[in-house]
Amino acid sequence: MSLTFERKLPIVLTFVFFVLTTVGILSYQSTLSIREELSRQKRTRDVLVALDDVLTNNIDIDTAVMRFTITGNDTYLAMVSREQRAISESMTELDALTAADQQQDFAQHIRVHEIFRVYLRLLLPQVSTIAAPGVRHRGSSQSRP
Repeated sequence: MSLTFERKLPIVLTFVFFVLTTVGILSYQSTLSIREELSRQKRTRDVLVALDDVLTNNIDIDTAVMRFTITGNDTYLAMVSREQRAISESMTELDALTAADQQQDFAQHIRVHEIFRVYLRLLLPQVSTIAAPGVRHRGSSQSRP
């Protein structure tokens, strides 16, 4: 028993409708996943920039302390407090950026974050004692009694 054209047309149109609906839904889901991935990549770039800022600021502090130690010139220590504030701001930014990502491996994040915190806790007091005002060092411009 052969179907007539009038009976075949609704069946074919229904099939085409379901195929196009399926393609549309899959395209929409793909677009959503691409947008989510772009958002995740932007957050990752922001985290890397903040980590780079922390590293750069630590290198600047190390350089300033080394210059102060060698020359005894207190002007190098002005950079230390500025870089300490920048490190605190970068760490706050890192806290905000990493707290927003729910799919991140939190155990690894906590380990890395705590390593940075311990490093900063150990480094910054040493720098502060070196940069303490009134301390006289070899080559300092202050006169000795």
